[in-house]
Amino acid sequence: MHISELTVKRPVLAIVISLFLILIGLASYDKLTIREYPDIDRPVITVKTVYRGASSEIIERDVTQILEDALAGISDIREISSESRDELSKIRIEFNINRDMDAAANDVRDKVSRASSILPPDVNQPRITKSDSDARAVMWIGFTSNQLNSIELNDYLERNIIDRLSILPGVASITVGGERKYALRVWLHPDKMMARGITVEDILSSIKNANVEKPAGRLESTEREMSVQVDSKLTSLDMFEKIVIKDYPQGKVRLEDIADINIGAESRRGFLRANNESAIGLGVVRQTKSNVLDVAEAVRNELNEIENMLPQNIEMSIGYDQSVFVNESISEVRFALIISMIMVIGVIYFFLYSPSATLIPAITIPISIISTFFIIYVFDYSLNVLTFLALVLAIGLIVDDSIVVLENIKRKIENGEEPYEASINGAKQITFVVVATTIVLISVFLPLSFMEGKTGRLFIEFGVVLSFSVIISSIVALTLSPMLCSKFMKTDSQYSEPAFINYFRNFYSHSLKNSQANTKTVYTFSTVVILIAFLIFSFIPKELAPTEDRGIFIVSVQAPDGSTLEYTDKIVKNVEDVLTEYVEKDEIKTIFSIVAPGFSGEPGSVNSAFIFASLKPWNTRSRHQKEIVREIFPKLISMPGARIFTINPPSLGQSPFKSPVRFVISGDNYLDVGNWGNQILTESNNLNLRNANIDYKVTKPRFNMKINRDKASELGVSAERIANTLETLFASNRITTFSSKGLTYNVILQADDNFRINANSLDNIFIKSFQSDSLIPLSNFVSYKETSTSQSLKRINRMPSTTLSSSLVPGYPLGDALDDLVNISREILPANAKLSFRGTSKEFFESGNRLELTILFAILVVYLVLSAQFESFRNPLSIILTVPIAITAGLYTLFVTQSSLNVYSQIGLLMLIGLITKNGILVVEFANQLRNEGRNVEEAIFESSMIRLRPVLMTTISTMLGAVPLVLSDGAGAESRYSMAAVVLGGIMLSSLITLYLIPALYKYIESER
Repeated sequence: MHISELTVKRPVLAIVISLFLILIGLASYDKLTIREYPDIDRPVITVKTVYRGASSEIIERDVTQILEDALAGISDIREISSESRDELSKIRIEFNINRDMDAAANDVRDKVSRASSILPPDVNQPRITKSDSDARAVMWIGFTSNQLNSIELNDYLERNIIDRLSILPGVASITVGGERKYALRVWLHPDKMMARGITVEDILSSIKNANVEKPAGRLESTEREMSVQVDSKLTSLDMFEKIVIKDYPQGKVRLEDIADINIGAESRRGFLRANNESAIGLGVVRQTKSNVLDVAEAVRNELNEIENMLPQNIEMSIGYDQSVFVNESISEVRFALIISMIMVIGVIYFFLYSPSATLIPAITIPISIISTFFIIYVFDYSLNVLTFLALVLAIGLIVDDSIVVLENIKRKIENGEEPYEASINGAKQITFVVVATTIVLISVFLPLSFMEGKTGRLFIEFGVVLSFSVIISSIVALTLSPMLCSKFMKTDSQYSEPAFINYFRNFYSHSLKNSQANTKTVYTFSTVVILIAFLIFSFIPKELAPTEDRGIFIVSVQAPDGSTLEYTDKIVKNVEDVLTEYVEKDEIKTIFSIVAPGFSGEPGSVNSAFIFASLKPWNTRSRHQKEIVREIFPKLISMPGARIFTINPPSLGQSPFKSPVRFVISGDNYLDVGNWGNQILTESNNLNLRNANIDYKVTKPRFNMKINRDKASELGVSAERIANTLETLFASNRITTFSSKGLTYNVILQADDNFRINANSLDNIFIKSFQSDSLIPLSNFVSYKETSTSQSLKRINRMPSTTLSSSLVPGYPLGDALDDLVNISREILPANAKLSFRGTSKEFFESGNRLELTILFAILVVYLVLSAQFESFRNPLSIILTVPIAITAGLYTLFVTQSSLNVYSQIGLLMLIGLITKNGILVVEFANQLRNEGRNVEEAIFESSMIRLRPVLMTTISTMLGAVPLVLSDGAGAESRYSMAAVVLGGIMLSSLITLYLIPALYKYIESER
């Protein structure tokens, strides 16, 4: 017994099946997580190591290379990259997608622990985190106070807030911007030291010997036992000031005699301001595999409790929250889902003009949507922008099945059959079409599983959700719809077809007869349309993803190498003045400036800064983010003294601090790599690149000091003593610690500011000879000169590398830029230069650049599926040959709307293959039935086209209207939704009009030749 006949005869069974689908769908919905994108992040572990005072070359040689050698043996590493800059080593290990994060972290800890023993003794313990080294905070919280200074405020946060946030689930770390951690600072005066015959080593040994705490054992008697504690730990500023450095006959020299001692900040190399007010910022960095929304919700809940306990003199504000955009974007798609359902149901009523007939799809659509939640749960997917987009676009496909069944049953009732028989016979007759179109739509998305890169995996979830929603809709269409038709549709219902349908049917009948008589004209017209598409394809811009209005933009400030913190901050204040104008215009909500962005003890680059400008909510401002940035950009780029540019945070989880163009050149050594990079940078001036820059530049000023070891040995001075002296005076030396109120702070020695700002101070440094105890000027055995070096040294897969980074001039597509760079490089670089991409550029080449292959694969799979269904390799040709028209129509839409070809519009093109094939199956399958009844080819295809005109129009218009809310929507993430929906809307409209004539022409030719 046919399944439709079974459910018509047993209506309770049909109802139970549908109720069961609803129940499991609703039960699954409550268990689904909500996030911006599917969880497609590869496991990434970062190893950061601080080595105070060390140059980038020393960091690479003595830290980075040693750790890289140790880490290289770990299994499942996809890429290992590193950056060595002054005082900091960062190593990023990216693992294959299936690698367990915890197991990978344990392997990294084990390798780092073994290698730590051969690192220099003064190197800080390497810090291992389950996050990307490029990862930035998903939320910034600013704290200000009108009574506490920055050091006191920082201490309050460290004691009361940072730990509470860092232990929240999904949080990798809390970074502190503008950090001013308590420290006891000892500012040495080398001139006073020389006058008293005191060296740096005298001070170091005296402080270490005075500040000790060791167990002294216990006193024991026959009846009592007491522990012994020696009060040898220094606990106050006065105690440090009174440390005796030298005891001369004429008197003691104490630390306070040769140094200024105060409680200050560990580091002053950085600032943070919130709305032009000095602040301490806490940045929440999520773990690689954690969910932004979950992390943000946990932090906000914790902040609500923290706010209640804050002293009145401390104010808290959220300067940036990535989850705001995510929530708003998902809300927009949810709203579009509801509007799409209403519009599609309206189309059905317009065509059928029957409340009872319209009620049937109004029931089946929600059932199919709700039950799809169960599939999302079973596959361990999430509710995200892409799965919601799949559901919105699926509405047009879901209703297609119900429309095809409903329209065929209604046609039989109009021809005189009783509703009961018509429901059974109509469903039976159309079963092949429903099953065939369902399988074809699933087949279209099969190529997605072969797409490479992160974006390829991103859309697998989209394809699976869309495919299963169509499978469920076909089940509902063949079970519940016939049963409802048998109950609600009446033979005596008065139906007056809309005048528009009658007019179009008459027009189509006349024009179809003409086209059948002149098939060569149809072929010629279709060929011309396709050829023109080939011509305009090169004019369609290509990029990874469209630029979205994410409610925030970032201003990057890069001062010349060697610039001071004060110089960079002056530039940043000028930028803040420009942005403040837009605060007054009620377009920018908050300004969050980070100067020298090194966080939580990491040394920052004092010549760089980032300014976060968070915009007002989407519904409260009249202008798009792009328009605001376009107006601000000329004001910023014209500022002298620094390289300033704006960044629109990219989509698809790419880093907001990295340019879209990232072209990597690797080689055997930095000298070659640097030369190659400069050559490409020079040539790139002829391209439409904006702010092109390479990261290996030998422009940072440096003093090179060369020790005459023979002379030093003769004078009784060791290289170690020279290095210790210079490290203490210029690099700062964390010599010991002191405790206060339960926390431990560093004691840091350094020469006073006046000594360090003068290069001639090197002539006033004296080292004690271990032979004669006399003080010998450093200049006696050390020569020095000013040279230049690179600010950082980067390696990718352990090869020295430089990266050309750039943004793009509007109208210059990413694909063209990368092609131009590759072509230039191949012309001028030697064969041993290795070329690669990173970030957005890498994702573009791994996924977006494989469009042609993906589409060809999809067409082949659909053809094979149709051949199996029709049991003929010839019969499906009249359907599959219309696919180029669908692709062409999509490209025309992109060209006319001046949209880009990106990963979203590519998915739209794939959908067009399934949609146009679905219409073809409706016509061809019924023509085959008529031919089996004895009609000739021309009569069969003409009658089939006329009979199937109404369902074809209904399914086409319902699919179009399902995409309309996405095309018309604005707000958060509208640009990505538009890219996909516009291709579907414009493509299906144009291709359907052409294929109404092309399919009959092709069918007539192919079947007549049989």
